[in-house]
Amino acid sequence: MGIEMKSTHTGSLTHGKVVHALGRRVRIIAPVLLKDQERACVLEILLQKRDGIEKVRTVPDIAAVVIHFDPEKLPQAALFSLLDALLANLGKRKPAVISNNSVQAMPVEGGESPLEQKYNLAIDGMSCLSCALLIEMVLKREPRISSATVLYVTETALVTGSISKEVLCKLIDSLGYKAHSLDSLAYGRVRQETPVL
Repeated sequence: MGIEMKSTHTGSLTHGKVVHALGRRVRIIAPVLLKDQERACVLEILLQKRDGIEKVRTVPDIAAVVIHFDPEKLPQAALFSLLDALLANLGKRKPAVISNNSVQAMPVEGGESPLEQKYNLAIDGMSCLSCALLIEMVLKREPRISSATVLYVTETALVTGSISKEVLCKLIDSLGYKAHSLDSLAYGRVRQETPVL
């Protein structure tokens, strides 16, 4: 049985539908998640990083998301606003991959680099393996990036693409982490000191 919400938020979502809204739990249907395990995983990671969210469960087969939350830390209206923003971002599909032959013909705008380059980056702020997975998934969705590997153990990323370093760092920073250049000597030391798990 649903409880009528008493907030400025109507209880509806632009990018989904509220099925149940209780005091500490909501269930929504988000079409963007239908049969898409990757997007469901990214949504879970992003939500679990938010203070006030206690538990998240996604079921991509039916596009459902169940969220248990603490209304003292995260009021329901704020939760719905957060969900709408996240679902809108997840709904942006990656454009078709650009072949290597056409990379050099790309216009240089918005921080694009006309040739593919490799970047070794240090990433501050990762607190678990899920953080590395999230960053790697987002990077792999960026059409200007041809490959990305993010390592939680070494707090580093190796990225190849036709994108400027500044735009790449801003993309990572927008996820709540801090990316900066890692020179090859420091990267080599980190790799040598990292224990094999």
